[in-house]
Amino acid sequence: MGWHTPTIFYIGGVKIRLLYLFIDDCRLRGLTDRTLESYKSNIRFFLNIYPDPLTIDINDLRSLLLILKEKDLKVKTIKTYFSNLSSFYDFLVFDELILFNPISTFVKRYVNGKYIDSENRQLISIDNVHDLISLCPSILDRALILTLAKTGMRRGELLGLKIGDIDLERRTIKTPVKAKRTNRVCFIDDELNKVLLEYIAEHGDLYRKNDIDWFWISTPKRPCRTGRVHRDYINNMLSGIGQVLGIHEPGGPLDKRLTCHCFRHFFTTSLFRSGMRSEYIMFLRGDSLGRESWHIYNHLDYDSIREEYLSCIPTLL
Repeated sequence: MGWHTPTIFYIGGVKIRLLYLFIDDCRLRGLTDRTLESYKSNIRFFLNIYPDPLTIDINDLRSLLLILKEKDLKVKTIKTYFSNLSSFYDFLVFDELILFNPISTFVKRYVNGKYIDSENRQLISIDNVHDLISLCPSILDRALILTLAKTGMRRGELLGLKIGDIDLERRTIKTPVKAKRTNRVCFIDDELNKVLLEYIAEHGDLYRKNDIDWFWISTPKRPCRTGRVHRDYINNMLSGIGQVLGIHEPGGPLDKRLTCHCFRHFFTTSLFRSGMRSEYIMFLRGDSLGRESWHIYNHLDYDSIREEYLSCIPTLL
């Protein structure tokens, strides 16, 4: 059959063999040693996340771009990365392993246009998050912000939590079922556990009296006026505190606004900077790994991820 058969991608040493077949192809085309080193580094990083390059889809590429942006790479570096990746897929097309190069159209929409420069979210710091929590007027606000920062949940996932989703004994939170999310388990560290206990202690009677299943509920201004926190509540709260701290510009560009999604970027960037493995971060974010997600996730050690998470997540209180 020869090395063209796709079945070789599923046996031992697949990633390295494929990478070096591509590098050999580049040498035959006369590329410089410096260019080859760039290709090796970038394609190896890609294959560590997506072991089977034949199965990636548009959502995988969006997740990849987000990972690169949250590593604080320069725009030029990201463009070089996708240029290398596109060359790799041109090689796969030439060798008839795939029918078309999925990178070229993605690059045109997300990398070479204005998106990569204009759509950057504000990257908040540990000090920013500490100050935000310090200025919160209620335990509800502190708990909401800390949960966002410690889990990287999206706003809808956060507000969709019910009482049964919080397991303080096992120190886990189970997010609602969402098409975007693969892994639904988030971990609770000591700081978050303490704040959630304080929140539950203050709201316990309200759960019982009002027969409420939602975890996040507002304190009533008068009897029987409590219920699930409104979807706009968090961003309005962040807007108010953020303006006081000078990190929110109402109506400004995304990199000047403080929103819930800033905490997802904060979560990802904090773990990257602490040295956590990329596949662990993607697992904790709930990112899809395409058709290979079941294979990769089934081979991740749950206890190891929890241990590394607890060692990498920053102290915020």
